[in-house]
Amino acid sequence: QWGGLQLEEKLADIDYQRHRILLFRELLHQYDTAQDRSPARAEIIRQAESDIPAVLRPEIWCAILNVPPTGCAEEYGAHVLDEPGPCDKQLDLDVVRCHQYNSLLSSPEGHMKLKRVLKAWLHANPDLAYWQGLDSCLAPFLALNMPEEKAFCCLQRFIRMHLCDFYRKDNSAFLHRTLVIFRQLLAFYEPELACHLQEVGFNPSLYAISWFLTAFAHIMSLDHVYQLWDFLFLIPPLPLF
Repeated sequence: QWGGLQLEEKLADIDYQRHRILLFRELLHQYDTAQDRSPARAEIIRQAESDIPAVLRPEIWCAILNVPPTGCAEEYGAHVLDEPGPCDKQLDLDVVRCHQYNSLLSSPEGHMKLKRVLKAWLHANPDLAYWQGLDSCLAPFLALNMPEEKAFCCLQRFIRMHLCDFYRKDNSAFLHRTLVIFRQLLAFYEPELACHLQEVGFNPSLYAISWFLTAFAHIMSLDHVYQLWDFLFLIPPLPLF
């Protein structure tokens, strides 16, 4: 019935959205209550390949990222949140600049949540490092009004699945290889643009680092990040090397 609709048309079609919400609510109920969540999660992922209803995006993202329906509070609470840390000054600078057009993220409550979850993530991942941009990776989860513990678990799984090597304490070699591959892809698909950028000395290191470090969450508005991540979460990490 709706097979020929474009995504924009689906988003504007009330009957279609009602159908999708009812479908996903049933799948999410199965995911939350079943002892073996795998079948429900697999079907959620399959359905999400078409589109994700905005009203259920937080719950659907949690299922796709394999965040369990229970246990997040314990996982989040296991990490120290109030002790001073070496990154506190940088966090204080970053959280007050993170997507400040958003009403939650620009509020004192939003700043407090951003800092608490980021400090918990640092405590939970001693093998990784805080790089500017991590706050932008957390922002979409909190902006969807996820509880802090759910946002923390989503950030954990997202970084580990897709961005882990970018947040190593020494990420220089990996980042360099990524930019080299990007420049090669740009030269293949947009040779005229690639030649122009090379002629004027505008290397990818001058503009593209934040793209990869934050999966475009730093440069794009949250509304566009949601649609991009709806797709990104469904694909396996690219075997670049």
